[in-house]
Amino acid sequence: WIDTEEGPGTFPEAPAAYDDLTRRLLDYTSEHLGTEMAANHILKTLGIASQPKVLFLPCVAIDNFPSYLTASVFHGFVSLLGDNVIDVPEYDYAYELGNHGNPELEARIRSDLWGQGYTLGFKLPRRPHLNRANVSA
Repeated sequence: WIDTEEGPGTFPEAPAAYDDLTRRLLDYTSEHLGTEMAANHILKTLGIASQPKVLFLPCVAIDNFPSYLTASVFHGFVSLLGDNVIDVPEYDYAYELGNHGNPELEARIRSDLWGQGYTLGFKLPRRPHLNRANVSA
């Protein structure tokens, strides 16, 4: 590689090497490093093979800095297991804002968060049908 001081540089022996490498990295991360893959890895590590029920106890940040790990694992579990995952208390950061198309309200809520929640914040549909009052069943 040459001329990397000001950008990605070039590899004269293979001019398309940078584009090929970025495509391969993107393909790999898309296939192996998503939230569902992380949740699957946790379940396999714990020896859980069937469709388990999961009680998820999110750590709620008091400093508007949501835990990326918490959000990633929760998103993966809900994506894989759906309503077999119950979060107590409800992990508001993970769910759609439900502001009925009010972009000003969404911008205000996001502006109070580190990173504005654009990676994993507010992505999952709300699940009001879940009964969080009795989690023993």
